[in-house]
Amino acid sequence: MRIWAATFVILFSLAELYQWFSHLKIPLPVFILGGVALAIVSNYGKQGGIPFRSGAKMSFPVSTSLPSQGSSTLLTETPQVPQPISFKIQKPEQT
Repeated sequence: MRIWAATFVILFSLAELYQWFSHLKIPLPVFILGGVALAIVSNYGKQGGIPFRSGAKMSFPVSTSLPSQGSSTLLTETPQVPQPISFKIQKPEQT
């Protein structure tokens, strides 16, 4: 009997909450702020890899040597086409 009473109370309260929320009007900025807050809270522990965080230094490889104007080796070399990776799909052999 206790399970029936608890189930009735839970279902009744869920139905009443649904009716109350269906009549509730929330403006768009509140939804936007709620979404931003939810994104911040859910990603709070993932602070790695933020480039604009103070103390983070990003280094890019810089090439100081430029190819000379007279060298045309870059233009005369033909690009190598990678070999395709393919295989035939076959039924397994029956023994």
